[in-house]
Amino acid sequence: QRLSDDSMGAEEDCGKDGELQEAMDRQSKELLHLKERVASLSSRVTELEEDLDTARKDLIKSEDINSRLQRDLRE
Repeated sequence: QRLSDDSMGAEEDCGKDGELQEAMDRQSKELLHLKERVASLSSRVTELEEDLDTARKDLIKSEDINSRLQRDLRE
């Protein structure tokens, strides 16, 4: 009886080890996917920041031109 209990315990341990390995594999894949997603989003944020900087510069130029035109109209 004792041998069969020990062998059942070993089989259960192997089953649990397999389940844990599968869970680790899934989590590793998910982590890799999330890292790639973060890198992609970081790149997109950089692009948007550059676009925002360009838009701000364009706005400043437009405001300057507008001010000069208004001044010219008053003269």
